[in-house]
Amino acid sequence: MNCQALRDMIPDFLARQLSTDASRQFEEHIATCADCRAELDQVESVWTALGELPEGEPGPGLRSRFYAALEEEKRRLARAEKPSWTKRVERWIDTWWPRRPVFQVATAAVLLVVGVVAGANLKTAPAPNGEIAQLRGEIQEMQQMVSLSLLNQELSSDRLRGVNWSTKISQPSDALLASLTNTVQSDPNENVRLAAVDALALFRDKPGVVDALTNALSQETSPMVQIALIDLMTVIQERKALDALRAFVEMQNVNPTVKEHAETRISDFM
Repeated sequence: MNCQALRDMIPDFLARQLSTDASRQFEEHIATCADCRAELDQVESVWTALGELPEGEPGPGLRSRFYAALEEEKRRLARAEKPSWTKRVERWIDTWWPRRPVFQVATAAVLLVVGVVAGANLKTAPAPNGEIAQLRGEIQEMQQMVSLSLLNQELSSDRLRGVNWSTKISQPSDALLASLTNTVQSDPNENVRLAAVDALALFRDKPGVVDALTNALSQETSPMVQIALIDLMTVIQERKALDALRAFVEMQNVNPTVKEHAETRISDFM
């Protein structure tokens, strides 16, 4: 069994739809191929996280809004020049796709299950490289939805899981970056803020992240989080980071040990 064939079988394997012989070949390949094992772990982690999220219940006005949006779409299509069927589908989806992350994840989960069931009953040719790249991009988008949903939960353990999920994403969206910076600056739990600092260290080259981190340092009260931010300022090696450290050591009521640590880090800029 080659890698491409195995990766096409991952949804069927997770849904337990493979035959005994196919499952045996799948497990034998996974045991010897690190790349395929990583691919399986990534998809399985998304699958598991979606299953653990609380189910979102649609509001009582969903049906009426859906049909109102549908009628408006029909009228708009009748007035405009007839577009391609793909554009019509995209516009129609945009009218009812939920805006809240929890509902987005619930919708994505339903679509994922439908896709797995449909795939289990259809024999398809191996996907071209472009489709594999698109699938990976869709997995990244789903991971971002999971992360955003968890970051908005009430339990600090859920928010911590959301921060950890964000570290698996190579190209975070603006919404995810905004949520992480807000977590660093205002989350009530020290451990969640500390984890968010580590996550933003991975994205320090993204616009606005350095400013958010320097602002967080000026208002942070936890010595542990302060030290993590100070160390990150040193890694950033930008003038605004140095200015933030200098302003920090001039603040009143700074823990003496933390202040000494900041002064040492300032010397690293020289």
